[in-house]
Amino acid sequence: MDDIINPKELRKEAHFRRLKSRNPICLRCGYNTCPAALEYAHVIPRKFGVGDGGALCRNCHREITEAEVGLGFTPQAEDRELEQAGRYVLALGEWLEIIARTLKHFGASLLQRVETIPAQSEGEQ
Repeated sequence: MDDIINPKELRKEAHFRRLKSRNPICLRCGYNTCPAALEYAHVIPRKFGVGDGGALCRNCHREITEAEVGLGFTPQAEDRELEQAGRYVLALGEWLEIIARTLKHFGASLLQRVETIPAQSEGEQ
């Protein structure tokens, strides 16, 4: 009877499907403790028809969304495809900046951990 999936595992699988990842992590702050606290955020608004995005924790998602209030996400140009491409490239650049900051922070934290680990003597290795 071990092959029966319990409700907790079913909820976790539903979160993985919703977040489109089996290892979801907030792209901005690195939070990954509870998939239920992560949301799928679109790189650019769905009004432009592009479905790409990634996971953000609820706090980071709200901060980014609040910063975007009033930007006017209704397509404006006659050439909607060109506008969509331009907005996508700009938004992707913003996401890459966030990811770069996260990677730099993570790298620095790894180096800090290495510096706090006591050196092993030759006999302990």
